[in-house]
Amino acid sequence: MDLLFLNIGIQEMILIMILASLTFIPTILIIVSILDILKRQFKDNSDKVLMVVLIFFLPIIGSCLYLFSLRHNYPLIDNNNAIK
Repeated sequence: MDLLFLNIGIQEMILIMILASLTFIPTILIIVSILDILKRQFKDNSDKVLMVVLIFFLPIIGSCLYLFSLRHNYPLIDNNNAIK
């Protein structure tokens, strides 16, 4: 199966699909980390901002660092006992 209008073959298509899937990994890590930061209760707002800055400037390292080691230090926000 040659895609003559693109002038690429099977090997190039496989390489393009692998590279495209590898670009989604940092994006997924960033989204998961940011959503988790929004669900956590931090002692200070500067801690939350620092985590977001870390994730944006070092996406893979910052997200993995937050998700696997730092996130357990902060409790989830309890919406059941919130003031109504």
